[in-house]
Amino acid sequence: MTAVSDQDAPAPAKKRSPAPSAILWAGTLLTGFVIFWGAYGTWVGTLGIPLELRPGGVTLDGALEKVRPWAPWWIMPSITALVGMLFWRWIAQRHETVSFLGAALAYVLTLAASFMVGNFCLQLGSIAQYQPQPPLWKITGILPLIFLEGLSFIAINFVYHGPVAVPLYAMTGLIVAISIRVALHFSR
Repeated sequence: MTAVSDQDAPAPAKKRSPAPSAILWAGTLLTGFVIFWGAYGTWVGTLGIPLELRPGGVTLDGALEKVRPWAPWWIMPSITALVGMLFWRWIAQRHETVSFLGAALAYVLTLAASFMVGNFCLQLGSIAQYQPQPPLWKITGILPLIFLEGLSFIAINFVYHGPVAVPLYAMTGLIVAISIRVALHFSR
């Protein structure tokens, strides 16, 4: 009979801390917060959309004021923040870490998405002002045209604002990624 020593016993399994997962989710929420306010700047600053307009519908006969494309100020930044959080989870976040290049790419793609979302909000907001409301099938029929216009909207805005906005968004993504990496380093 042989005696079992402590050296032969397997080492106890090291429990994994839930902190990295919580930090990565906090990074996703931080990304959504940063992108929300960046998209708000795009909506009000770059696109020049006022925060409030006079109430009143638009008629097809022109009896009331002309069409004023508009959607409430919080819709465009909220949708853009959601898209940015999805890009962050798909591109920047890797298994228990964050990619620097992926973070910069996620923020730059979100910049492009903010112009597309802004275009949809402008177009659908102006359609919603018509009295009588157009049928849903007509609105659905023009969605591909709004998408194509959104692509040209992205191209035009990248030409005018890209030299400043693209490096700014990429640096913002890197700063968020660095802060998450530092937090992950100290949590282990």
